[in-house]
Amino acid sequence: DEDLSGSFSRNFAEIRDRDCYVVDDTITSGTTMTEAITAVRERGGNPVACAVLTDKRGVESLDGVPVYSLVQVLRVGQDE
Repeated sequence: DEDLSGSFSRNFAEIRDRDCYVVDDTITSGTTMTEAITAVRERGGNPVACAVLTDKRGVESLDGVPVYSLVQVLRVGQDE
């Protein structure tokens, strides 16, 4: 079996010279979205924004790309 983790499907349109939005369900560490931003750039696309349902980290941008979230998780009662 071929490991397809971290790969792009070839069923999608070419992204070279196009504005792209990176979408995910949750940001915890930001690694997955940062890797996706890098992959978009490597394929000639322009990542203009990240959209996420739940932001567990409270980030405003990743690798220079703004992050917009529906829900931002805040930790209450913990010392930083």
